[in-house]
Order: sequence, then structure tokens, then C-alpha cells
Amino acid sequence: LPISSTHLLKGNHAKLHCAGTSCGDTDLATCCDPRATCAGVCPSSTHVLKDNHAKRYCTGTSCRDTDLATCCDERAPCEADVCPSSTHLLKENHAKLHCAGTSCGDTDLATCCDLRATCAADVCPSATHVPKDDLAKLYCAGTSCAEADLATCCDQRAICAANVCPSSTHVLKDNHAKRYCTGTSCRDTDLATCCDER
Repeated sequence: LPISSTHLLKGNHAKLHCAGTSCGDTDLATCCDPRATCAGVCPSSTHVLKDNHAKRYCTGTSCRDTDLATCCDERAPCEADVCPSSTHLLKENHAKLHCAGTSCGDTDLATCCDLRATCAADVCPSATHVPKDDLAKLYCAGTSCAEADLATCCDQRAICAANVCPSSTHVLKDNHAKRYCTGTSCRDTDLATCCDER
């Protein structure tokens, strides 16, 4: 019987007989047990069933770990290209994480990636910096913001300069190099901060 792809001989086949002097297809149920179709063999955390699993058979009447290569494909591991770098970064434990299928896609974002923190005003030291105008659209390097994100999130306040002080009535304060205007450029409203009256 040409049965190896779908069936195997019963364990007690030596005691069984075909209906006639030779065996044929009609003796299949008498002599053979069907090999199990692939099911329940793939560990869900790391593998998925092959696309054509319904046409694949395990080696015995039930599937075992040894049928893994026959029935299953390994799920793709999480890698950096899953995460849009402008807004996300790979989870710290990404080496232990897998995408849903044999390749990664947009639907694996939550599994593989953490959202980078958006810039907040408290990143900027108020004495020397102001938040950038488009703060809500800017992202820190990690899942929380740190001092290293200063240039990303903040603009430096302008240092007092002579053009703030009307020369006919004021002069720069002696320590003007350590004084900052309220914004990224100095204005008339910074007069008291930067200048002394002559």
C-alpha cells in the first residue's frame, strides 16, 4: 500500500490480514492508522503553523515535539526595523520577543517596541532654557526624558547683549554674560534683567 505520506501500519499489523490474497486500497482501515495532521504541536510563544499545515502530517497518530520542523515555522524575532525610529525604540527584552508571524509588520509594534517619551517642559531648566514651540511633536531618546534630551526639547534663552540697552539711558549690567533674556532673543521687556540705568 502506498501509504507512508498519510498513514502508518497498525502496531499489531502482523496479526491482521487483508480481504484478499493481495492488499489494496480497500484494506486501508484494516491495516493502517492515519497519521495525525499538524495541530497543537507549535509552541505559541515562538512558532506558528506552516501555511500548508492542513496538508502536512506528523510522523505518528498524534503529533509530538519531534514534528516541529514538519508542522511549524519560527516566528520572526523582534528587530529594530519594526520600530519607527522617530517615535519608538525596541523593548529592552526584545531578544526574547517574537512577532506574530514569520515576518514582522506594523501590527507587531506593541509587542516589540516602546513609545519614546514626548518632550515635556520640565526637561528645560527654566533659568537658561525655554521649551521649543513644537514640544508636543518632539520625542526624547528613551521612554522617559533626561538631561541628554535638552537640545531636542529646549532652546537656550538668549544671553543679555548690548542691543537690549538703549545707549542714551542704560548700560549692560556687569554680570550680563550670566544673565538670560526671557526668550531665545532679547526684547525691550528684558531691560530690567540686562541693563542698569545710567
